[in-house]
Amino acid sequence: MTHHHLSDVDFKTYLFNYYHDGAEWGLQIKASSLEDAKARLARLGYATYQGEVMMTISVPSGGFFYRFYQSFRNILRVQGNNVD
Repeated sequence: MTHHHLSDVDFKTYLFNYYHDGAEWGLQIKASSLEDAKARLARLGYATYQGEVMMTISVPSGGFFYRFYQSFRNILRVQGNNVD
């Protein structure tokens, strides 16, 4: 699998909706363009379960925790772990 290390700045968030069990649901996809978002949406049928998100943490860029986070990600990449 090829990983392109682009920052979140390179992406916009696109919203898609669908119906399931009589309710309308939304799905956000980060992509470089609407065409890219639609292509990513088309690939969701091939997605594999990776686990449940227990928490998300927003880290302001430029601070100590952001630099720590980036260093930690870089260490994991060197060790061959998929962190993106």
